[in-house]
Amino acid sequence: MSEGTSMVSDENGTDFSQDETGTLEETPVDTILSQQTSVNLVPFICQRFVSQDSAYEFYCSFAMQCGFSIRRHRTRGKDGVGRGVTRRDFTCHDGGYPQMKPSEDGKMLWNRKSSRCGCQAR
Repeated sequence: MSEGTSMVSDENGTDFSQDETGTLEETPVDTILSQQTSVNLVPFICQRFVSQDSAYEFYCSFAMQCGFSIRRHRTRGKDGVGRGVTRRDFTCHDGGYPQMKPSEDGKMLWNRKSSRCGCQAR
């Protein structure tokens, strides 16, 4: 946004930019998001986090920045009871395929509608 430009929102939440002359122009959502995101989030191999929640927040922010959403997929832990989680996998919200279950007559049925389409992003 330039020095003489300010943001104005209407009652519906639509954002407009107002320049020095007072004219209003609708601002694209991508521009607004890029202005609000000051830090580029880039994950790297063997990245460590303080907690599972902080890792989830980081990857949610990264996914939003890239235009998709994530979900918790699975965990892996040390052998033995109570040793803790050593790995948490996150996957694209559309990753994998929905589970099927057998019906009374032996045919396989989809459980319900699903957005999963087999996306490989992890």
